[in-house]
Amino acid sequence: MFYPIDAIELQSIDGAEPGAVMLHRINGITYPILVADINETRVYMSLGGQFPFSIDAMTNTASRWLRSKQPVVFKVDMDSAYSPQVESERRGDMFISSGERGIIGIWHGAIARISLDGVDLPEPDWSEYVGFRRWKVVLPLDDHSELTIFEWPAQVA
Repeated sequence: MFYPIDAIELQSIDGAEPGAVMLHRINGITYPILVADINETRVYMSLGGQFPFSIDAMTNTASRWLRSKQPVVFKVDMDSAYSPQVESERRGDMFISSGERGIIGIWHGAIARISLDGVDLPEPDWSEYVGFRRWKVVLPLDDHSELTIFEWPAQVA
């Protein structure tokens, strides 16, 4: 995928704060990750790969990643919205719950709700919850267009 070179920077993962979206690891992972903290452990949620939305503790904190200089934007397909009273949440769903926005991941075999700020969220108030099955991460460009960095579910050509 091509990115405007003036829109990205190089950063060590150990300097990434919770909520950071890292785009691409140098000589490694080619899908974005969301940096988070769970029980005082720095973790990352894979947004792609063989096990999308799995959450793992960071072990190689010296790895270098490409990151957008400006914030990425998460967008949801409102036609994919669902109520938890009708459908169950799934790994990879984006959600809004009591004002928090996040993504459903898997941590040690169990559901984890990670906010877009990189915070591990408690069980939601289901009356204040809406989930989204389709969403994407985009990088806004100077000409008022955007570059799609990641899309869920993945679009097959």
